[in-house]
Amino acid sequence: MEPLFAQYAGQYGVDKNILERLANCESHFNPNAVSGDYLGMFQFSTSTWQTYRSHMGLDTNPSLRTNIEESIKTASYVVSVRGTAPWPICLN
Repeated sequence: MEPLFAQYAGQYGVDKNILERLANCESHFNPNAVSGDYLGMFQFSTSTWQTYRSHMGLDTNPSLRTNIEESIKTASYVVSVRGTAPWPICLN
């Protein structure tokens, strides 16, 4: 998992440590974590996932929220465009 954090943090120009802190806070790095409509390591809702994935030009299928690489990639993109605001409990 560590190489994926480094790869996508570098690709999107974000701090790898922030991504790791978010994943730890939201799910303790559990890609199958569920809380209501929130799913995956970063606890994306279905609508949030679909919106950001559409902006990225990637598959918007919400089941991909449990895919480790896709969730790290998407979280990296979100942090690059919104900062940590979408995760107010974890870092703000």
